[in-house]
Amino acid sequence: MADAIEVKNYLGHWFQLGRAVVFPKSNEVVLPSPIFAGQRFSRAFEDCWQRILTSREDCYLEGTEQTLQSLLSGDWEIISCARCALPVPLSHSQIPNSLCPCVEVESWPNLELPLPRLPANQVCTLRKVQERLILQEEAD
Repeated sequence: MADAIEVKNYLGHWFQLGRAVVFPKSNEVVLPSPIFAGQRFSRAFEDCWQRILTSREDCYLEGTEQTLQSLLSGDWEIISCARCALPVPLSHSQIPNSLCPCVEVESWPNLELPLPRLPANQVCTLRKVQERLILQEEAD
């Protein structure tokens, strides 16, 4: 079952590839920029997320058919796309009828570029790299 954090992370990944949230009734397309602020999502991203959570309007990620409100209903699971490894929704009660949004992203997947990611704690990440280097030196 997809929870709010998984749906939020799903959006974070796709925003990095230029996919926006569509609000069809108000005819708006929203792509927050920047997506990150240090080791967390940016204010623009958080504002977009709050709008999604509080909107009475059904909205969806560009290139998809299911609404974000339905993803938050609990009938969906967020899994990795077999083609690009990015998160995609899978319904528990319906046969999938749509492809991953990566199908419409030109030249994707491109394994020569870094994959979209979640916010990272830079100090923690650097500490882990340092620990791996020390372990490698000890093994040599």
